[in-house]
Amino acid sequence: MVNTSKKLIGDATPSEACNMSCLSFPPTGKRTIESGESNSLLLIGQRGSGKTTLINNILNKLNKNVDINQNAFIVKLHGLVHTDDRLALKEITSQMNLENAVDGKVFGSFAENLAFLLACLRMGQREISKGVIVILEEFDLFCTHHNQTLLYNLFDISQSAQTPLCVVGITCRLDVIELLEKRVKSRFSHRQVFLFPEDSSDLGDSDLDVYLDNIEYYLSFTNDFKCDLPTNYKRKWNNTILTLTSDKKLKTLLQRLMDIDSNERILKNILMVVVSTLNDENKTIKVENFEQEINKLEENESLNILLDLSVLEMCLLIAIKHHCDIYDNEIMNFEMIFTRFTKFVNTNSNIQTVQRPVLMKAFEHLQNMELILPISQDGAKVQKEYRMFKLLLPPQLITEAVSFGITSIFGLHKLHTSRRHGRVPSCHAINIWVRNFEITRSALERKPLLQRTTENMEVVRAFIARSPTQSPRKYPAALNLNRTSIHRIIRTFKLPCATFIELMTEMINDDPNFISNLIISDEDHIYLNAELKTRKKLLQYP
Repeated sequence: MVNTSKKLIGDATPSEACNMSCLSFPPTGKRTIESGESNSLLLIGQRGSGKTTLINNILNKLNKNVDINQNAFIVKLHGLVHTDDRLALKEITSQMNLENAVDGKVFGSFAENLAFLLACLRMGQREISKGVIVILEEFDLFCTHHNQTLLYNLFDISQSAQTPLCVVGITCRLDVIELLEKRVKSRFSHRQVFLFPEDSSDLGDSDLDVYLDNIEYYLSFTNDFKCDLPTNYKRKWNNTILTLTSDKKLKTLLQRLMDIDSNERILKNILMVVVSTLNDENKTIKVENFEQEINKLEENESLNILLDLSVLEMCLLIAIKHHCDIYDNEIMNFEMIFTRFTKFVNTNSNIQTVQRPVLMKAFEHLQNMELILPISQDGAKVQKEYRMFKLLLPPQLITEAVSFGITSIFGLHKLHTSRRHGRVPSCHAINIWVRNFEITRSALERKPLLQRTTENMEVVRAFIARSPTQSPRKYPAALNLNRTSIHRIIRTFKLPCATFIELMTEMINDDPNFISNLIISDEDHIYLNAELKTRKKLLQYP
């Protein structure tokens, strides 16, 4: 499996796009080594387009014609590793074998390191000095260093007749030139090379076919590969790879992988893990190995990070989400989030008040975990409370984290579900509503319903018998009872429908003209002795 490991670890590529790019790439490094010409250029392209692969292939081809180790120094720096000029200078002196030049003087202060390195580079002559090729990965991150001292001195040396120096910057940002200071930009040669990824449509193949071809290329044994393995084993292995690439389940898994990211680097990482699982018991690559790695890739690591946050940090993150929802993803600072969090605490008695320094510490921890990103303000020095930040998480992820594992924490889910308008009721208020509803059948604050006890029924009965013409509206004030209770008690005194019908039938039989001579008002009363009367006497006309 040595052949496969070299393909996966190295910069080998099955396409011819990289070879075509090598032919069209400016021969800057070759001129630096052979002719002592200093220059600088930027290689710009999106991630996964093959920028680093192109540079390495150019150096490998150049090494076939010129011995780079004997005629030049290759210095490689990375913006994510060398985060300031001090680390970058130490790495340059280390790769150029200058540590022991002056009894360890290079390990002094930053000014001494820079002066020593510049003196070494300026003492050389173009005709006899070795060329130096400096490759800066993530060039845009070097632009964020203080005063861009490293870039200024490298570009300044490349513009002078001193040691041959070629500076190659690799970046994915199209506006990288705008990040350079004026004095640095004036010393840059403004040579830019744009690298675009290979379009499979131009070749007549789909992206899935390209993925399958890459897998076959990386995992198969080539004819020119020399090893001690038998020829039958190589043939059997290649047939296994062909069978694997024709599997429908593998094609479905690769389609899922392409939906996440079609970068070839991710495919190579998955293949490396799959190959590393081979042993004496598992001698062939199976589709299940790909499925397991793709399932791991689809797991959302950010969700696991959110689930590990403390309650206070999660509250701040929810407050940031509310700010982004209200102000359409505008940048914010600590003061804005502190004000929003304080308003929620003041309106909810169940949330404990947290001191300002504690909240500031939690806010800084969110920054250290790279959940929020500070926004540069043109080098202006502002207090940390007013420094602007940007949320790096999608709002849906925060919602999923709250609903997934933190809803049991009282108040946190309520903070998340609160909106800009209106106040969320507290736990005490909700308990009062429930208690009122159980007693009065209403969530509003009302007097509790009185039971229809025998004493209350006798009091109402005696009052109605004593004052039959009294309006029912005055019963509550006269009896000092609840209106609803009085109505319920009176409802038990009313005559059944059958008794009323019998009474009316008897009156009609006694007087055939009873109905035609009877006028009834809208305030009728049925008394307890089964007598039907009105507040005003019944009017009968002869």
